[in-house]
Amino acid sequence: MALDPHSALILLFHQHDWETSLLLEAVHQDCLYIGAIGSRRTHFERSESLQARGVTAAQIGRIRRPIGLIVASRDPETLALPVLAEVAEAYQKKLGSARMLDFRRTPAVRMARTPQADNRFARAAF
Repeated sequence: MALDPHSALILLFHQHDWETSLLLEAVHQDCLYIGAIGSRRTHFERSESLQARGVTAAQIGRIRRPIGLIVASRDPETLALPVLAEVAEAYQKKLGSARMLDFRRTPAVRMARTPQADNRFARAAF
């Protein structure tokens, strides 16, 4: 598995035995984000397993857990967007404050502000 500085590895396994080999590879690479679902107990067991294989505490510290802003979700849809937000945040931090992401839409041509012009852009956004 080859990860680059823009890669994110997100593990959503409930069979945590599968993730050890993936995490072993990921913590030795310069990737943007490493995250894995699981409880505190699961993360403790994960950490013990990785330490037994020679992974340092600093490398284990790169593994985000819990992932997402809604930590107790078992619903994939509820978990996906907050995790994606964390990855976007990690990318934004990597860019640094000089190049903050800007998702604002601005019209290509300046128009006089009229109710009709404002409504046209509102309709185009949806």
